Parts: sequence; structure tokens; C-alpha cells
Amino acid sequence: MSGDSSGSTQFWDGNQGTFLQAFTDHKADVLSLAPSPSNQSVFAAGADGQVSVYKVICALICSSFGLN
Repeated sequence: MSGDSSGSTQFWDGNQGTFLQAFTDHKADVLSLAPSPSNQSVFAAGADGQVSVYKVICALICSSFGLN
């Protein structure tokens, strides 16, 4: 996963290095990304003061993050 200065959070296939999906929930830079302790969600914090939560759908990305 990655975040950028346009407020977008991107998810990638770690094995193939290919782009999976992006979400643009922030109005400013995405500053920090972190998995939940259970690895069921990902948090993205932005310079706009918002924290977005993304639920991990294992059929798509668990193997990429080693969460199986």
C-alpha cells in the first residue's frame, strides 16, 4: 500500500508489483499508513486531519500482504 500528496491511498499486489485499486478519501497528503493489530483493516491518516479505514478483502489482497 502507498499514499501520496494528492490524498490517494493505493493498494498493490506485493508478489506481482501490480496496481490493484486506489481510493481518494483525503483532501491533502496521506501521511501515514498502518495495519490494524488483527490485519483485518488498514488505516490511512492525512494532513487534512482525517483517518480513513479500509477493510481487507482477503480474496483480493491477503496473499499480497502475507495475511493468509
